[in-house]
Amino acid sequence: MTDIILTLIGSVIGGILASLIAIFIWEWYRRPKLAIEIPDKILGKEPAIQQLNQISRAFYHLRVINMGKTPVYNCRITIRFKEINTGKQLFEVNGKWDRGPQPLLYAPVPKRILPNGEIETVIAEFPHDFLVPFAEVIDLHPKMPESFCVIVKSENEEECYGFSSWSYLKGRSHKVDEWKLNIGKYIMEIELTYSGKKFHDKFLLINPSRNIKDVEIRRYDANKK
Repeated sequence: MTDIILTLIGSVIGGILASLIAIFIWEWYRRPKLAIEIPDKILGKEPAIQQLNQISRAFYHLRVINMGKTPVYNCRITIRFKEINTGKQLFEVNGKWDRGPQPLLYAPVPKRILPNGEIETVIAEFPHDFLVPFAEVIDLHPKMPESFCVIVKSENEEECYGFSSWSYLKGRSHKVDEWKLNIGKYIMEIELTYSGKKFHDKFLLINPSRNIKDVEIRRYDANKK
């Protein structure tokens, strides 16, 4: 009788362990698998060129893709910019997903009254900070790439600037002085945070000239700076 009971207990425990192992393997197989890609430079698309009141500015992006079987929920971006030689952090920003709303509206405002009596207008930006949280968090579904801007550079200026939702609110034409990057090379670390987990990747940012189309983003290689 005792042997039968022990056999039954062993069978139950074995079944439970087998079920737990099967669940673990299944969840491991279905887990999210994130990767960050560098979009190819395509005229008119990347970098995205925006013209406002005869001033052009370029927005450079990275792209996240979930290669797993299940979604990533409430994903946030942190972008850290560091010196190329020392690794010292210069500043960090919370990234803005392109799919998220811009925290501003565009509208015409009067500039002057023309000799014929007509009113000349220019397009102005009006910030709305209540939209910022909605631009910083999204869900990443399998096989659906999501992009985000990392820097903005204005025409005929040496500097480029780190970019986030707050660039619309704190900056002049999206340029925040504390996030300025002069001509040179920088390490750009990306951290994705979701469901208590983190994913990291590292890139090399090259700002070589005043041309808004010359900025380069490459995979970071400590042996090739």
